[in-house]
Amino acid sequence: MYSKRKNSYEICISKGNSKIGWIKNISVAPIIACSGICKFCMDHCYDIKSVLQYDDVVNARARNFVMLAKNPMEFYIQARQVLSSQRKKLFRWNVGGEIYNLTYLQIMVKLASDFPETRFLVFTKKHFLVNSYCERNGGRAAIPENLKMIFSFWPGMEMNNPYHFPVSCPYPENLPEGWVECSGNCEYCASNNIGCWTLKAGETVGFHYHGTEEKAFSEIWKESDIA
Repeated sequence: MYSKRKNSYEICISKGNSKIGWIKNISVAPIIACSGICKFCMDHCYDIKSVLQYDDVVNARARNFVMLAKNPMEFYIQARQVLSSQRKKLFRWNVGGEIYNLTYLQIMVKLASDFPETRFLVFTKKHFLVNSYCERNGGRAAIPENLKMIFSFWPGMEMNNPYHFPVSCPYPENLPEGWVECSGNCEYCASNNIGCWTLKAGETVGFHYHGTEEKAFSEIWKESDIA
């Protein structure tokens, strides 16, 4: 559910949904923001399907992406205003879409530093972007502790994770030994201090894949060396 705005110059904030609970979040357009990584998971992407179903979601994601790309300072200012006024100290980046570029990552880091009492959560397949940022800014400590950065992984991908960020990965049948299982609701896990919000270096959260391409996904899984 997206908050209503008076004009196209205002950022679109989602107030939450059944998947993440009532946690405010900002998302951007899939495919265009995911540039370069869609080849691994596009056929299985839940976000593309959900975006295409609803015109208001399409419009909201497009507006956020355009503002981010064309006027990142305004994007930061408006996101900061939202965080300043919210009572729940939880925030989720990119329920859909990706960390589009370095500027977007810098905005996330800056806002986490601006609001140390708020817990932020973000998943990304743009591992190279985060690694490069850390390398240039003092290592793992470049990402604030209250910004839980999780490297999303898809069978068939190569992942370079020198800073040992936690990992998320889908699985087809049984949860691999040692993995943490996704509860399916971000707010529940945050409230109970479990799941993704508390993942440590080297840990993996798994979510059961049950999409329309389940058979194809299972084949990819069997050919990989994940489990």
